[in-house]
Amino acid sequence: MFNFSTKLKFLRAAITKKNPIYAQIAIESHCNLRCRMCGQANSNSNYNNSYRASSNLSLEQIDRIAFNLQKTGLPLIVLTGGEPFLRSDLDEIIKIFNKHKIATRIQTNATLITKDKVEKLLALGLTEYSVSLDTLDAKKQDYINGMEGSWEKAIRGIATLSEVLPTTTNFSLINTVVSNYNLLELPTISKFVTAIGFFHSLIPVHFEIKSQQQRENIFRSSSSSNLIISATDWEIIDDIYSQLLQMKKSGHHIHNSKIFLQQSKEFLKYGKPSNSSSTSSSKFTKNKFKNKCDSPNLYFHINSRGHMTPCLDLISDISVLDPQFISKYMSGEINKKLKQLTSNCSGCIYPCYAEISYFCHSFSAFIERGFGEIKYKRYKRKSLTFDQILDMSKKYSLSSSSSSSSSSSFESSKKHNNFGHQDV
Repeated sequence: MFNFSTKLKFLRAAITKKNPIYAQIAIESHCNLRCRMCGQANSNSNYNNSYRASSNLSLEQIDRIAFNLQKTGLPLIVLTGGEPFLRSDLDEIIKIFNKHKIATRIQTNATLITKDKVEKLLALGLTEYSVSLDTLDAKKQDYINGMEGSWEKAIRGIATLSEVLPTTTNFSLINTVVSNYNLLELPTISKFVTAIGFFHSLIPVHFEIKSQQQRENIFRSSSSSNLIISATDWEIIDDIYSQLLQMKKSGHHIHNSKIFLQQSKEFLKYGKPSNSSSTSSSKFTKNKFKNKCDSPNLYFHINSRGHMTPCLDLISDISVLDPQFISKYMSGEINKKLKQLTSNCSGCIYPCYAEISYFCHSFSAFIERGFGEIKYKRYKRKSLTFDQILDMSKKYSLSSSSSSSSSSSFESSKKHNNFGHQDV
């Protein structure tokens, strides 16, 4: 959990809507997996020659970036990649952000996590992780990740976090990308995540950009066609998300806000937020969030070249390493440049960004997050071993299979679970 100073910065940002709350930094441009829905590998390393990363940021460069970010008042940064655990100097990076009084969280696929690494980072104060897990089916996850054995390695990593991290005042997430591959599994995955004491964040798959003009500036999955949920299954989207909303109400550890879950249904159908779609009838959506993007005022991304971008999908040539970065940031010059990029974007619903906008603009979302904070403080989870978590995954996976087979949408279930026959 965050300290009092960090929480005060969150509150100030929510009031002013001009102070950054959250940033991501890609400290590693490479990844040991090749996940089918991920565009970050392209964004960080090899989408085209002009933006190919020849190397990762050095510790000296990261220190310079952290110094500049501290000047902006940033309270929280998430270390992403690629895969952060590919860096052997991860502990030194944590030390740098600690020195500059910026709280850290790691976003990882968990396949490279070891007890020694987690204990070393824990000694530096790192207690919060975001871990990717898209299914309880090992073969399906291996297929999605593009690597055999990756599901078991991820479960081992999750078990290591369960055993090593504090059982109280700890908030670690399981991230699930929602797609054609796992739609029917979502309630079961949420039950599993709740049972092992983590919290669940659901991320709608983001479609490939079709416009050539946007393609030059936006990175998303190049294999999204088989991830998209067919229009014939849109009723299933509504049904699954109704279940998730009810589960959240009944106490399951679904971290997404109610607003976000409602918006996710529309995004999965139309490939853009409902706030920029005529399909929405929500007064809140139309009046408060029409084409709303709060980057870089409230959040932004720093890629593996040290360039500040509105988000992980977009690119820019604004270097946080620039000696004049702070003066340009404070003058509004950088804000103006990044706003020009977001004005041409079709929109996204990544929870790391969208949830911050909801928190800062919606009173109901603000109150919901406040009560969530109280809940997290009081919560104490059990420390579980790999064998215990593996047994629980099997239990819930069997329950999911039984439920799917008995549903009236059996044909759709077969299609969703017939992942291995889709050529991506």
